[in-house]
Amino acid sequence: MISADIIQGLSLRFRRPVTWGVILGFGILWIPARLLAGVSIQRMGAWEFFLPALILTAHLALAPIPWQWTGDSRPRATLLRGVLQAAPWNAAWVLLLLWGVTDFVQPAKPVQNAVGPAPHQDRPAPRDEPADRRPPEGRPQVDRQAPEEERPPQGRLPAEDRPAPPPPGPRPEWTMLFLNLPFALVLGLFLSEKERVERSESDLVDRERQARARALQSQMHPHVLFNVLGGLTELVHEDPEAAEEALVGLTELLRMLMKHGSALSLPLGEERALLERYLDIESIRLGPRLEVEVTWQDGLDRILVPPLLLQPLVENAVKHGISPHPEGGIIRIEAARTEMGLLLRVANTGMPLDRGAKAGTGLGNLRERLALLPQARPTLDLRQEGEWTVAELRLEVPLGP
Repeated sequence: MISADIIQGLSLRFRRPVTWGVILGFGILWIPARLLAGVSIQRMGAWEFFLPALILTAHLALAPIPWQWTGDSRPRATLLRGVLQAAPWNAAWVLLLLWGVTDFVQPAKPVQNAVGPAPHQDRPAPRDEPADRRPPEGRPQVDRQAPEEERPPQGRLPAEDRPAPPPPGPRPEWTMLFLNLPFALVLGLFLSEKERVERSESDLVDRERQARARALQSQMHPHVLFNVLGGLTELVHEDPEAAEEALVGLTELLRMLMKHGSALSLPLGEERALLERYLDIESIRLGPRLEVEVTWQDGLDRILVPPLLLQPLVENAVKHGISPHPEGGIIRIEAARTEMGLLLRVANTGMPLDRGAKAGTGLGNLRERLALLPQARPTLDLRQEGEWTVAELRLEVPLGP
């Protein structure tokens, strides 16, 4: 059974435009090369126009497989094992390919004249010979034709008019076999090694990206706690009972933040629970000045997303929009499906957006983490819509049924 890594490598190999460019270029350049070698266009068969590209496609698809078949986690077989696997494998598929196109490769055989009477040829009528060359009357007529042994057999061409027999040597398909076998061996080794190096580099990049994402997520812990504790210090003097209740919620918030900081992806429903805990603490501190509205489509809680996507947006709205405004304001949180993926939207009233202000730690951290997700094509837009400050995040992630 072919492993998933081999299938994935084959798919990536033929999704690259350079692969098809090489195949097309090889097929196009084959005809001029044959013409320069002295083969006339009339002698070329139909196979001359598609067989070279077909053989190269087979090489690119099949030659690396025995080198990538290891039976374990290694990306490429050792040199000895690779050669032992590649030799019979390449011989099998090359022979099968050449057997399938033998009818195209075989040159046309010259049509030989059938044994039998020579075709009728118009011969000029014998001219009257001069009188002095005619035999005397009464003498028998002498046959002037060539002796029997000098005349060619009836129905055959003279030796000088016969086509020359083909020179001795290997048949064309055997020549192609002996040329393709070493080429397949070397090409398979080269492609498997190249893809091994590319996979190794890709793994290193992924690990570096994951480490960077975890480091950025861990920076959010003290940032969130610092903001929450900064607000609770005022509440301790104003309402000790409310401050005690908020500290109990802060313990649960810290536990949830630790889980979000160590994971690379979590169900969106867990971030929703984190937001509820955070907003409960802020509601204790701000009281009626904070009003929260949530619009959450069904079925989104199971979607796997990077942690802490909504929390920085909500925290930014509370810190810079609601808290500094004397009358407070409204926060609207929305999660919805779109044609391209997932839409997360946080809008708030209160203090308007200050375009000249420097980006806070939360938003700056979020933008850095989004830059580590190129496969999701994230976009973060922060704008003012009338009295509403809107932060809109879009991600191309699998949403499921």
